Amino acid sequence: MAAAIVAVAAAVAFVLNRRERRGRPVGTAVPAHVDAARLGLSRGGVVVFVDPTCTSCTAVVDTVKASGLPHAVVDITENPEHGVRDVPMTLLITGEGEVTKAWLGGLPADALDSGGEGRSVPNADG
Repeated sequence: MAAAIVAVAAAVAFVLNRRERRGRPVGTAVPAHVDAARLGLSRGGVVVFVDPTCTSCTAVVDTVKASGLPHAVVDITENPEHGVRDVPMTLLITGEGEVTKAWLGGLPADALDSGGEGRSVPNADG
């Protein structure tokens, strides 16, 4: 019986992880605004929401770091006030904290280029 429960849990985790890596929303909402100044991004930049147990978050953070853009990494277990549940979630924000693009899961190769387009994901504020 225990083996069957473990097998089902592993299958569910596998499916959700594949959905996450493809950048599909997994029932999460995206903040429309974050406190840019509090995150040290008063001129705008990239915010990556992560969880210590997330295996794909490291690759996203490395991609953001390599872009050279100003960025902040937010651990959702220590900062739940943003309402983000699924990770990695990457936001491109203005200096006022307005979210202009959002991605859930892995980042496409051109995501942080000036012409990169964020995925449409549900907004928590509307």
